[in-house]
Amino acid sequence: MALLKKTKLLLLKKLAKASIQAIMFSSRIRISGQENVAALQKENLPLIYIFWHRHILFVIHKFKNSGARPLISLSSDGELVAAVAEEFGMNPIRGSSSKGGARAFLQMARCVQNEKAAVLITADGPKGPARKVKEGAVQLAVKTGAYVIPISWSGSRVKVL
Repeated sequence: MALLKKTKLLLLKKLAKASIQAIMFSSRIRISGQENVAALQKENLPLIYIFWHRHILFVIHKFKNSGARPLISLSSDGELVAAVAEEFGMNPIRGSSSKGGARAFLQMARCVQNEKAAVLITADGPKGPARKVKEGAVQLAVKTGAYVIPISWSGSRVKVL
């Protein structure tokens, strides 16, 4: 990677991390249904969290330093998201339906079965259509016996960019 590109990525990931932290610090967060998930976690059962693509920054913050492994595209946009996830103590799995998908699928299966690490998957994928569930997470759950847990967030007085 060229020096300029590395420098740009470094600056962007630091800026993104600071922005996410500022947003979360200034937000009042209430979690519903956590007790149900806690029961599954206590039993050390395999978990797959699914969420909409547009919620990825919230999810990265929510699962920081948790051991959960996000699936992040191999695209150039994914490069930045992966770098931000790493800033939050995560170890992303890289791949998508159009590039590196088979390898990523096997890596996710290994995570939930052998490592008992939760995986985080955008249900609608990086290419969309937005808010239309794709079948990858369901296939992974069938293969591994993992529980699929949908997560979302919402807010009042939110500005969507």
